[in-house]
Amino acid sequence: MRSSIALACLAVTACFSPIPEAQTQLGPVVVAPAPAPAAPRPEVVAPSTPVTAVIDALAPNPPATVTETSELPVISHCRGDDYLRDVRRPQPCVDVGCLFAIGRDRTPQVLEVGGGGFQVLATDGPKTAWQRIRGQTRAVMVADGAAAPRQVASLLEGAPVVRFDGDDLLVVEAVSSAASPWSRVTRYPADQPESARQLVMEVPGRLRMERPLAVHAATGRVFVLTSIGLFFSPPRRERGLAGELALPRGASPTAFSLLPSGGVLLGVGADVWWAASTTSAPAHLATLPGQAVVQAIAPYGTGFVAVASSQVFVLEGAGPIRRVLARSDASPYQTTEAAVVVSGRQLLLSTLCLSWSSYPGYDVAVLDPDAKTARWWWEVYPSQWDVPDFPVSRANVGGNQWSSVEVHRSSRGFVTSSLP
Repeated sequence: MRSSIALACLAVTACFSPIPEAQTQLGPVVVAPAPAPAAPRPEVVAPSTPVTAVIDALAPNPPATVTETSELPVISHCRGDDYLRDVRRPQPCVDVGCLFAIGRDRTPQVLEVGGGGFQVLATDGPKTAWQRIRGQTRAVMVADGAAAPRQVASLLEGAPVVRFDGDDLLVVEAVSSAASPWSRVTRYPADQPESARQLVMEVPGRLRMERPLAVHAATGRVFVLTSIGLFFSPPRRERGLAGELALPRGASPTAFSLLPSGGVLLGVGADVWWAASTTSAPAHLATLPGQAVVQAIAPYGTGFVAVASSQVFVLEGAGPIRRVLARSDASPYQTTEAAVVVSGRQLLLSTLCLSWSSYPGYDVAVLDPDAKTARWWWEVYPSQWDVPDFPVSRANVGGNQWSSVEVHRSSRGFVTSSLP
């Protein structure tokens, strides 16, 4: 009995005894501050006042080189295109006009055979667009090398400006009389009949420069440059009227380039302007010297590189403007073409040689404005396959009785045509 009472008392005591507190040491929790977001790198640094000071930082003109592709006496010994050397006309193209691609193995892949002629208009990856000419009939064709060519558009006259936008094709053409010129931009959706075409915009003026059309990758806006101004469409998949970039009265841009953010660099005669967006008032960045007219412009660092009147100018930040290439009596250039590609800190320029009338050679000069040097592409790249994408070239392979042809780059090689 006493045992039971004792056990009960122990149980009650255990129930009402305080539970010992845990001996946990609490300290302050230190949270590392989140790293501050990096300041966005400015695409363009607008100087407080337009830059006009120019210094000569001329890159030495690369010496011209003669090659075995030269069949005629060449006074200035220009070098022709390497990728056409030892390429023979494909057998199906011996007696008729032909369009074909040249692969790395120098084996031609025939895209289309037929009488008349072809003019390569654009390439994008494996896709090629060209104009087929049969008497008075002109048609825009598209092929990727895997399927039969497909007619995309019919034309009445002239050569259109063409650009791929994804799998769609954008075609720009003149649409009215010389007294009141207009330009029309039309979208031809991929794998749909010509009747499915969509009008993007009609804008006043004649087309400017060889490549007056650009598409902003993020928004899908289509930009087109005419003798009147720079016009742009609504964003992709939106409807609306075309807009026009606001410029000072009487200003007519001669070249333009898009920035990733949606801004625009413009050449207006000898002046360079910058608009941060399509709704921003353009700011005047710089004035190039003399009677220079901007023929091509591209972003470079926090400024631009411009080809103007056979000279190349670079501006970064507050300047001064550096003239990095100029024509001289000792130069192998007849003119500096309105084509420029920026690869890192290097510039690639399409150039024509002095003997253009006797030998239509084509070359790319590689300029390094920081090191103040200029070299030919074959001194910088193992082969022309490795040269960053260039829009168009010209070549002549007279030993195989080819006429002068235009050559476009594509992912599978170079696309060119030959006449019978």
